[in-house]
Amino acid sequence: MALDQLIHSSTRPQFPSTTPPSRAGCWYSGTAEPSSLPTNHQGEQVTQYHSPFQFPATQAQAGRTAEDLFGLLSRSDRNVQQLWSHQADTLREFHKLRDEPDVAVELPTGSGKTLIALLIAEWRRRNEKARVLYLCPDNALVNQVVSKAAQYGVTAIAFTGSHRGYQQADVSAFNSGAAIGVSSYWTLFNSNPRLRPSHVILDDAHAAGRAIVSVWHVELSRHKTPSAFDALIKFLEPWLGSTLLHAIREDEPSSVVELIPPPVTITKAENIAAILDANLPHGSRARFPWSEIRNNLPACNIFVSAATISIRPLVPPTHTSSAFREAKQRLYVSATLGGEGDLERTIGRNPIKYIRSPLRGSVGRRFVLFGDAASDDRENRQLFEAVLHTSPRAIFLTASEREADNVAEQVEETAAGHAILRNDDIRASYDPFTKAERAALVLANRYDGVDLPHDTCRTLFMYGLPWTLDLQERFLWSSLGTRAALWSRMSTRISQGLGRTARGFGDFTLAVLCGTDLLDFVSISDHLEQFNPVLAAEIGFATEQIDTPVSQKIQMVRSFLAQDPQWWEAEQYLNKQAQDVHSRERDVSLNRVAPKELAFARALWDHDYVSAVRFAKEVTDSLGNDTGRLTTR
Repeated sequence: MALDQLIHSSTRPQFPSTTPPSRAGCWYSGTAEPSSLPTNHQGEQVTQYHSPFQFPATQAQAGRTAEDLFGLLSRSDRNVQQLWSHQADTLREFHKLRDEPDVAVELPTGSGKTLIALLIAEWRRRNEKARVLYLCPDNALVNQVVSKAAQYGVTAIAFTGSHRGYQQADVSAFNSGAAIGVSSYWTLFNSNPRLRPSHVILDDAHAAGRAIVSVWHVELSRHKTPSAFDALIKFLEPWLGSTLLHAIREDEPSSVVELIPPPVTITKAENIAAILDANLPHGSRARFPWSEIRNNLPACNIFVSAATISIRPLVPPTHTSSAFREAKQRLYVSATLGGEGDLERTIGRNPIKYIRSPLRGSVGRRFVLFGDAASDDRENRQLFEAVLHTSPRAIFLTASEREADNVAEQVEETAAGHAILRNDDIRASYDPFTKAERAALVLANRYDGVDLPHDTCRTLFMYGLPWTLDLQERFLWSSLGTRAALWSRMSTRISQGLGRTARGFGDFTLAVLCGTDLLDFVSISDHLEQFNPVLAAEIGFATEQIDTPVSQKIQMVRSFLAQDPQWWEAEQYLNKQAQDVHSRERDVSLNRVAPKELAFARALWDHDYVSAVRFAKEVTDSLGNDTGRLTTR
């Protein structure tokens, strides 16, 4: 039989000429001529059939811009009826920069930046079938963003845990542009990322720094990797100061951080490599970053403290990460972007186009108190106890695990009814805290990525300056005379920390600042000018309450939490003060030298030493003798 006869054989079921259903599970009601209808196994014609095949869904409308898309979404969240003016303004500015490879968007906490980021992601997905990967600091936020996306009518899938456990259907949906992928930073910044995005969105972008640099950052701990730590310390002894050596030998805490002279690192690179090759345990987390930097030790700095050795490049060489580099656009979203140049150094990308917040300050209201400013420790304890007893749930932000342990012990002694939770307890969800009747969430080195709005938490404590665990930053601050250059970064972290609660218009929180270094920092006028006008007014108001008797402070706390008429007098005062505050203009000199710093770091990593020397000289020449602005040598 001829091929065309086989194709048109009467024994072959004849399907309607009209388009079949677009998805399995949809039934077709036939209206065609009887001869064109399919037949069953008995030869009888049927008027309906159920296709076993899956067909692509009809492409959803995208709109000309991300702003237009908002009106096309099927939103279940009825509280979001329209965009606020500042959100619309931000989306219009983004549209102008939609083809730029690196764009940063700044919107205060609680002003709807997640909606902005999801609108941009969904618009890319619908218009371009883009593989958009939305990155968050942790899995709790991943799940929160996916839940928000569903409420907004945005198609998103969570990717958590090991990439080996990803469902293939989910990966295929991401790869085909059928859904946005939402995951943690470490999904992209690892040895073999499974998801290869065309567009990347980094939420809480400043929190991405630790994840990004971890690819090229070897940390040796005297307690977790003792053999490697001890062997390298023994080799480096001739270049360490006596104070630090004493702390290491006696296993004593010390704030001293020293930099091994770069010429030593360069000339002794082979010796250092041999020591780590022999002493890093197999299976150690340090093994992967060591493999990434082993052949580039001359481009790294070695920092030593009493308990840790840190080996890392000055700026993360993200130009060597193909999954990050090859994305058409990287969008950095943050409540506080800080001074220009800071994000570039954190991410390792330049130039970055900025969309600054159209809002003048923070949203929500904070009543700030200095928690241990009284000369009498009994009064400080009395204030602490009173605040805890009026707060069913409170969050405590500390710079280190040791400080967190001390705070947890203090809470346990003061408020026996509070469940004490730590970082690991909220990795997947905030429910253990927000659903507890009385709880204290004590976090170490966590100033981003925690969202506790409204009645979930009305009280926040911050202990000490918000240091990172990175020895490079500690060295720059304490030993190189670059404090002025890091003021903006420290102010940014304080702002981010205070934004964990009071996360929307009309929201409010009590914020208690503790620790002499933190109180000293925020009370210096030059530092206060680094904050936005609203936060600067709130912190300034706290300095006015320092000498107030503790009984009166407790009365203030109760008045604020009750939002009674007495508080509204203070509210009006703060509104007026915020109008009168003028934030310091950003230091354009640091912005100017950032591209040269990054060019220096890239050339050094790529073994282009001639160019590295040239760029280094340009940096130092640009900054002149102002060591307060010098951020690299």
